[in-house]
Amino acid sequence: MGKIKLEQLRDIPENTILGLNDGGGSGSVREIVVGDGLLLSADTLSVVGPLAPSFGSEVDILAWATTTGATPTNLLIDTTRILISSGETMSVVVNISAVISGGTKCLNFVRKVAIKNVGGTTSLVGTVSEVGVDVSDDGAYLVDITADNANDALSVSVVGKSGETIKWLASLKGIKIIF
Repeated sequence: MGKIKLEQLRDIPENTILGLNDGGGSGSVREIVVGDGLLLSADTLSVVGPLAPSFGSEVDILAWATTTGATPTNLLIDTTRILISSGETMSVVVNISAVISGGTKCLNFVRKVAIKNVGGTTSLVGTVSEVGVDVSDDGAYLVDITADNANDALSVSVVGKSGETIKWLASLKGIKIIF
């Protein structure tokens, strides 16, 4: 099989064993290292390096909402906010797309943001950056990303347009670091 990436492990069927033969003909597993993240040695699977739980983790979140007017609406993960625990910082690229019912208009906004929670106080690190140029069939739509200190969360808020049903979907990709 050769080298594999950590994300490829998600595609391996359950009860599949991967191994590096010890080369001595015994068929026993000596050690498996998957990128910088997993190590299997002496029958123990360990998370190591930058993926170690005590260091941080990768962020891959989908959040969504439907708007039917010009009222600000938070994008949520089901009904849950995008939470930031005390002692964490999160840096993400937020790709927000939307489509008006029937596909008559489409929108896309990309933002870069860093947020931290120090001792229960949640705040942005610097300002939210616009990445590239917003793509929209109409300039009436808004995106606002802020720190929600009261709920220890990242708030991704969108504003639609009166008389339009809009489906909004955001992908947040980046990293969380524990301090």
